[in-house]
Amino acid sequence: MIASAFIISSVLASLNGLLLGAYIGGAFLEMGQPYLLQSIAAVVLGGTLIFGGSATALGTMFASILLILIVTTMQIIGLPPGAQDIVQGIVVIFVLALAGRQAMARRTSVDVASGDDDAATLTRGGPA
Repeated sequence: MIASAFIISSVLASLNGLLLGAYIGGAFLEMGQPYLLQSIAAVVLGGTLIFGGSATALGTMFASILLILIVTTMQIIGLPPGAQDIVQGIVVIFVLALAGRQAMARRTSVDVASGDDDAATLTRGGPA
């Protein structure tokens, strides 16, 4: 099952590269560089975290649509491409920080519920 997912992904990426090369009229080494941050941002916003998460294809699709709306709005406003990358990076950092904070709170609540005295002391603001 996992191998078929990688094969399908590779075939679609190859097809995308061929279509992009045909659209531009040639190929060069850094042709896909402008799409790198957007693809990573869409996956992170979709729920896939660096150290594991619960991602779904639907969540990634909605995150991609949200990211396209953000980028299109920035282009309509007239922000330069560098500023657009900065805004996208800030969005990714914000989502990662929020997800990390939720994971830490979830881990702490599980430790407190299991009766771990060290975790309970830390959550009450006691000595570390």
